[in-house]
This record gives sequence, C-alpha cells and structure tokens, in this order.
Amino acid sequence: MSKRRDPFRHQEDKTDIPAPPDIYDNLRMAEPRRRNRHWEKEHNSRKVVYRGVDPKLALRVKEIAGEFEVREGEVARFLLECALRAYAEGDLDLIPYPNPNRMRMTLFPTDEPSQRANLSYTPRKTKRKKS
Repeated sequence: MSKRRDPFRHQEDKTDIPAPPDIYDNLRMAEPRRRNRHWEKEHNSRKVVYRGVDPKLALRVKEIAGEFEVREGEVARFLLECALRAYAEGDLDLIPYPNPNRMRMTLFPTDEPSQRANLSYTPRKTKRKKS
C-alpha cells in the first residue's frame, strides 16, 4: 500500500488545539489624561484673526473693551449686531463692485480707504464674437 494518508479514516490520536485567545483581552485601554493648556494660555491675546481685516481694527476693539472693562468678544458682538441692524433698517448701504483680479464682486475695490468712497461703478463692455 502507498504511504498516502486515507482522508476518510478517523484519527483517534488527535491533538487538542487550544482555542485562540480572545482579541478583546489583548487590547489596551486608553488611560485618561489631562490636556496641557499652556500654549493656549500664552497665545490667548491672538485668538481670532480675520483674513483681510486690518489688525489695527482688532487693536481698536481691544482698546474699547479695556475702556469699558468687558471682553473683546462682547464688543465685537455689539458692533456686529449694530451694523446688521443698520443694514436691515437701510441706514447702511453696501455697494458691491466687480473685483478686477477675480470673477467676483467686492465691497472694497481698492486697498486705500480714501479711494473707497470715491469710486463709481462703470460696467465693462464685453467683446462679442463675429458670426
């Protein structure tokens, strides 16, 4: 007979294979930890920066907050609410101008504050294709 194993014959000398360990027993649990807030405390004076807003305006808001001994956020909120109320009542006019550098409109067509009020809107002429 050949030395091949008979697949249909039962072996009685089976070795017991141990069950695999439970995967949840091997997982590590995260340890609770306190966050280090040292960086936030050092940089508390520079919380919010708006793109395109003059930093002198932010300093002015801080000065006003210091005068009245309130937080800067309250002054900024008050100014924003007053501006929105004035816009809703029609006391504040927002006039958008085309931005020459992009395909969008802007409320500040130039960087210089003195020239902002003197601009008048003139639409550009579009070129038409000849057919």
